[in-house]
Amino acid sequence: MHQLSSSRVVLKHGGSVTLVPSKINVISLSGHQAWENVDKSSSPGERVCSFESADQSLPNNDPDFQMRHKMHSVANRTVSQPVEGKKPHSPRTDDHSHSSPQIKRSNSMTRLSDVFNQIHNLCVFPAQPVTAKETYECEESILHNCRSASLDDLANTQTLPGLPSLSPADLKKRNYLFGGLGYGSLLGGKELDRYFPSRTLTLFIATWNMNGKEPPVNLEEFLLPEAMENVPDIFVIGTQESGGSRSEWEVRLQATIGPSHVLFTSAVFGVLHLVVFMRRDLVWFASVPEEDTYSVRPGIAYKTKGGVAIGFQFFGTRMLFINSHLTAHEEKQALRVQNFRNICHSLELPRHLPQKHKHKDVTCRYDYVFWLGDLNFRLAADRDYVLDELKKCGHDNYQHLMQWDQLSQARKKGEAFGEFEEGLITFAPTFKYDPGTDHYDTSSKQRVPSYTDRILFKSSRGSVKCCSYDACPLFRTSDHKPVSGVFQCKIRPGKDDVPLAAGIFNRDVYLEAIKRRKQFMSQPALRNCPVQ
Repeated sequence: MHQLSSSRVVLKHGGSVTLVPSKINVISLSGHQAWENVDKSSSPGERVCSFESADQSLPNNDPDFQMRHKMHSVANRTVSQPVEGKKPHSPRTDDHSHSSPQIKRSNSMTRLSDVFNQIHNLCVFPAQPVTAKETYECEESILHNCRSASLDDLANTQTLPGLPSLSPADLKKRNYLFGGLGYGSLLGGKELDRYFPSRTLTLFIATWNMNGKEPPVNLEEFLLPEAMENVPDIFVIGTQESGGSRSEWEVRLQATIGPSHVLFTSAVFGVLHLVVFMRRDLVWFASVPEEDTYSVRPGIAYKTKGGVAIGFQFFGTRMLFINSHLTAHEEKQALRVQNFRNICHSLELPRHLPQKHKHKDVTCRYDYVFWLGDLNFRLAADRDYVLDELKKCGHDNYQHLMQWDQLSQARKKGEAFGEFEEGLITFAPTFKYDPGTDHYDTSSKQRVPSYTDRILFKSSRGSVKCCSYDACPLFRTSDHKPVSGVFQCKIRPGKDDVPLAAGIFNRDVYLEAIKRRKQFMSQPALRNCPVQ
């Protein structure tokens, strides 16, 4: 049997769980209806629909239920289990002009409510073992070639995605409370290997200068790009010159990512915003998140330039994420370098995690540091020459332009980001565009196209693997293009001296989550939020 959650498809075969990116965010199955592959010779153009009770339905002309043309590998005819006394429904294939199958619509607020209910249940109720009747079988199905995600690590559990089932003997061996008497650590090597046999964590990190504009309605190309093979364990999204409501933005991110992840924490500083979504079964292994900010323009009430940071420990590995917007203009390179140094020496993190030696540079206090944002480093070259090179449209041409990149020059000289690394740039400059178009600046200023939006990383333990690094050219609301990357890093087991973040580990964090849920649900504006 296959279970289709609101934005994820989960399969189980041989004890392993598969979580795949899905861009149909509202499909659900009622009861134990099974999906069957009736006709393998069906034409690829037919749709796959989910069926619910016939008495609560409407025609399936809703775009939420329309499959992408790329999913040609999916068998396109399904039937539901017959209801006693009624004939089973099946899509018509002989004439598409006839009425289409009937389905039940699930609106955005219903999906959002389901997300929060699952978050609440995770904090309060332990996971229950599934029965033999509910065991998933991966036969030749419509999802046989699905891409595996990190949930494959739950290879030996017999539970639905979430916390694994525990016996009373397990509880006696595990230390759930800080200062507790149990002799087994929740953050120890055994627990880490249970969830991550390869001890590798996958992160999706993105940055976008929104230019104060509302984002596009559909965020899938941004958060779930075509090149993404697996659903990352953690999503980190930083914005500058953020437009619209912060709460609405977070809700739309949550609705796009789906209920497999929860809003772990977020921080704001003026128009800088940084948010972290974490796989909800992993929140239990993270420390209480901490945040700090720095303004490069002290004394100015409207904060547009500076940095906001979030740090926490995951198992035994400390991670820091810094979102910054540095001083603009090509000729102000020295100020940008000074901005970098000031942020490094001004952020007071961590405050609660134990430290043997407090280094003056905050980036030296964590195992992994990811620095993202509109860093405003420019290409110090002639505009016409850069445009001519871009017309050649090749990866080699992009690398050729990097010799004039101010950030690359500063790194080589050791002036800024000297200890940081960056993925290979294989995309066009992300600044500056005429909003609403794909044309570089045609105003009187005629700015040189530049790589202002960057993601850099630093590691003091182990190495970071950059799996992908790219821009999102389809977004045209801003004069910047979003930049995102997928990274993998090794995780170490932890110790018992870290106050954990979730549920019973920290009452204040749980109460704050409930408070934020009420704030989300009480906003009338969110009822008409155009979330897909």
